[in-house]
Amino acid sequence: MSIPKETIYTNDKLPTLSFTINKEDGTGPFDLSGVSSANGIVCVLRLMGAASATVSGGCSVISATGGNCAFTLSSALTEPGLYSGQLILTLGGGEQRTSKFQLDVQEGLKSSG
Repeated sequence: MSIPKETIYTNDKLPTLSFTINKEDGTGPFDLSGVSSANGIVCVLRLMGAASATVSGGCSVISATGGNCAFTLSSALTEPGLYSGQLILTLGGGEQRTSKFQLDVQEGLKSSG
């Protein structure tokens, strides 16, 4: 089983991470219609080796029936490294966590000027 991995670069301005949440049985997208608040889906990112979350915040639902949501970081990540991430859904009074993913934050190239 592979863990999905995305790459962004340090100091990128307000990068957005897009997600499609699928049903556990693989029969299609998970219906997010039951998510009623801005914090109904929370994205949590933690730099590998860190003791606690580095970033967390609410996701926006893009297509409820398509299981699509997005998380826009409120500020750029400045520390390069591999981050572990997970979405936490609050539905019907309980929490459901997605599979983990990885976010590789790399130093971007600098212009010569």
